[in-house]
Amino acid sequence: MAIKLLPCFDYTKLSTDQKKRINEDKLRETGIVEYTNLAGYKSDGVFVVEHKYIDQSRLKLERFGRIGATGSSVVLNLVSALGLFYSGGKLLFNSILGRDTEDSYKSLGNSYTASAVAGALTGAAHESPEWSLGNIGMGFFSRYLEKIWGLAGFSISEGLSSIGMGKVRFRDEENVSAVKNSIFNSDALSKFRFLMPIEQSILKFKNRLLNPASWKRFITEEPYSLFQTCGGGLISAGGVLGLASIFKNKMSEALQSFFYLPYSFFSLANLVAFFRDGDVMLTRAKDFGSRKKGELYSMRAEGHCKRVASPFLALNNFFLALKGLGLETSNGLLYNVGMSFRAFGAAIAFLSFKSQSLLKFFKPDLFGPKFKEVMKIVLNLIKEGKRIFKFMDDLNLNKPDVEVQDELKSIVFDKNNKHRDIIQALINTKTFQSMKGKTQIGLPTQNQPLEGNRSFLNRYVHSIQVCAVGRLIYEALLKNTTAPELRKLLIENEDAFKLAPLLHDIGHVARSHTAERAVKGHNNDENTVNILKDPNSDISQTIFSYYGRETGEKILTQVRDIIGKWSPLFKAFKLSDFVEYTRCGDFVNITGFPKWTMDDVKKYVDNIRLHRDKNGKVITGFTEYGAVQTFVLLFDRKVFNDTYNYNPISFAEEYPYLLGLDARDISSEEIKRITEDRVDQYVKEGLESLKNARFQFRVKHQTGGERAYTGYSKYNPEKKIMVIPDGGGEPVEFLEYYETVIKNKDKALYEDLKARVNGLVTTKEFDLTINVVDN
Repeated sequence: MAIKLLPCFDYTKLSTDQKKRINEDKLRETGIVEYTNLAGYKSDGVFVVEHKYIDQSRLKLERFGRIGATGSSVVLNLVSALGLFYSGGKLLFNSILGRDTEDSYKSLGNSYTASAVAGALTGAAHESPEWSLGNIGMGFFSRYLEKIWGLAGFSISEGLSSIGMGKVRFRDEENVSAVKNSIFNSDALSKFRFLMPIEQSILKFKNRLLNPASWKRFITEEPYSLFQTCGGGLISAGGVLGLASIFKNKMSEALQSFFYLPYSFFSLANLVAFFRDGDVMLTRAKDFGSRKKGELYSMRAEGHCKRVASPFLALNNFFLALKGLGLETSNGLLYNVGMSFRAFGAAIAFLSFKSQSLLKFFKPDLFGPKFKEVMKIVLNLIKEGKRIFKFMDDLNLNKPDVEVQDELKSIVFDKNNKHRDIIQALINTKTFQSMKGKTQIGLPTQNQPLEGNRSFLNRYVHSIQVCAVGRLIYEALLKNTTAPELRKLLIENEDAFKLAPLLHDIGHVARSHTAERAVKGHNNDENTVNILKDPNSDISQTIFSYYGRETGEKILTQVRDIIGKWSPLFKAFKLSDFVEYTRCGDFVNITGFPKWTMDDVKKYVDNIRLHRDKNGKVITGFTEYGAVQTFVLLFDRKVFNDTYNYNPISFAEEYPYLLGLDARDISSEEIKRITEDRVDQYVKEGLESLKNARFQFRVKHQTGGERAYTGYSKYNPEKKIMVIPDGGGEPVEFLEYYETVIKNKDKALYEDLKARVNGLVTTKEFDLTINVVDN
């Protein structure tokens, strides 16, 4: 019997608005969302200068190049680490025994030279020229660390490397970085604007250092942001050492040694960032599971190596500080021991870089897309900022109340729902009530379709509706699960499964994902888990009050595991979120994206299954019907996001808001406590400080494939769509099932799904260069 799909987006019949935004033929034939040529588009503050499509053969060559550079960096980082261990040990041994160290330094210099090549390749693998150049410089100047000018060059190179490492994370997280008070804003110095990142890092470090109120940020700020701050400090220290080297003949040995102090202290701050970067990596590996095993091992290796390398490198700074205080021995023992520990620390750091590069092989889309669009946009920051706030003010003049849909409300507050009282108690908490003021779509802009009061949807309504769908999923799973051990799993997690959908967004801040891109270090999902880990939060206290402390702690742990992806029930829970906003909430406001009835929802969830595979692992899968519906649902999600949420013009229109918020330099802690009105006010203040600013930045965004925000992966366990055969047998991944079963069993369905399959699994990227201009 042929499968009849539930209502879904008909990609062969685009609305008039969609036809203006995307290439209809491309979508119909390949499932790829390609934007209509935007060159020449102009609004008050946005002008598209260029829009072109990159040849696929070129993209293929670029991917091979990145794979080669990454593979080489993995091997050379390992070799360099071994060489540094050997050379550092040789220097330490000869120094302690009072032997001549000239040969040891020569060996160490050779090891650093080899490490420079490895570091340059690591920077190339991550497409960071600063990282590459910094590592080359560190390798060269490491041969002359006994000379003050050599340490000066090393410090500047280390600063460049840190700035490069920070920029890689900025890019991967799609964060923004505003440029203000730059000397390069003048026309006379415009040719040197490529130096802006270095200048801004120095200014940021100076501001942090001179403002005692912000010192705490050195240990709370997101590590990759701190890399850029500390990189400025290291370049400043290098400049100080460079001046000292010029006038060294006019200074005593003691005075020369004093100039080692700034490098020691500023390098120590950078090591704090390096240590915390490893710590954050380990925390994320722990709190968010279900990745591929190799990826998880690499994350842990990177985290542990960074944490271990930092103390060794800190010891180097300690000995240099002693030298700076004039405590050096006559035979230079302190300096030699310090350089030995630096070699050990650098060796372990290179092992962490090996693991960081190795991670790319578990996410092959990081090597580059198969389709790519390149755009250059001129953005008048102040004009577009005023346009955004004028638009939002006009929207809010007749702001309606957005209520939970009656059918979904009746599921949550049904008198037969035994969790009704605890759900109501959690809804009454201050944390949950605050979500009424957190807009679902983040930032409404003129390029966003705002039909059906979409701009006023909030996290509060969304979460209650997800809770309703979650209850339906649980009841369907319990009904359809017969294996005793799987039923036991469901029954033991019943409370947690029904509360997780309600609580999954409590970590969102004002302006949701929009603010998340501007405030470094804030991740909505991580913040949710952290609130649930806090025994003093009103959410935890409410659960303790209802269940008692012991049972409450057990349920909170189960909720964290479900939201944090460690529980085998994570995927079943996450489907409640997908179904709500694609078929009941956000998307259904837009023409062409259908709304499901409760009968449709119930029919869909009735096809979700739990299964224990041959290895004993519990997985969430689907009947054939459910798998097809899930695949189509996720394709619809991709098309919607690509067409509207990730449209390049939507991105450009958001950047005045993002840059204003970044310029205001709000911390990740403060953003958790304030309302959208206050955030909007901070943005206005930030934009005021950016008047006359002129700078350029790039944004790369991928859709489709492994890294995309679609919810599907052929390889990642948490995102696989597994078909569980009705007659028993091992589950089959959907694409394999599509090619081996559906192709032979239902030709019409096979052809209907072909474009969707290609669109969902094919990586596409748009590369956006934005030139910010003044009024």
